Amino acid sequence: MATLIKSSLAHLNISLSTQSLAWPTQWARGKSAGKAQHQDIFMEYWWPDYPDPYSWFVNLLQTQKQPYFNLSYFSDPALDHQINQVETLMATSTPAGSALYRDMQVEVLHTAPVVALYGASYQYAMRGNFTGFSSDPAYPNVIFVYDLRPRAG
Repeated sequence: MATLIKSSLAHLNISLSTQSLAWPTQWARGKSAGKAQHQDIFMEYWWPDYPDPYSWFVNLLQTQKQPYFNLSYFSDPALDHQINQVETLMATSTPAGSALYRDMQVEVLHTAPVVALYGASYQYAMRGNFTGFSSDPAYPNVIFVYDLRPRAG
């Protein structure tokens, strides 16, 4: 991935220096209190661990005095306020909470503290003689068979 980013930036006359680091070294540098130790680019993969985007926003984008997962070191008080209210809003008004998540996502896309390099897409081959299939983004490679039922007919 670093090679692809480096070659893409070279077309813009931007020279990118890459360095392979052992995970403990990279993680320690990213979370260091010393800003001089921080990487300019830190690549992460985020697995959905909550049924909505809350954990992604709170961990990767909410202001952190000492960096932990927010390794873009992003700080936006307005976004922090939205993050602090969205979970309660989702619990009391799903449409309003979803609209706030959308607004938050648009703001993140415009300010670009993080960039999504790709999105995983899963496909399922299945027969049409049953009902009850649903996919769960947190478990994309798991088929929950308990709800599967033969189709009548």
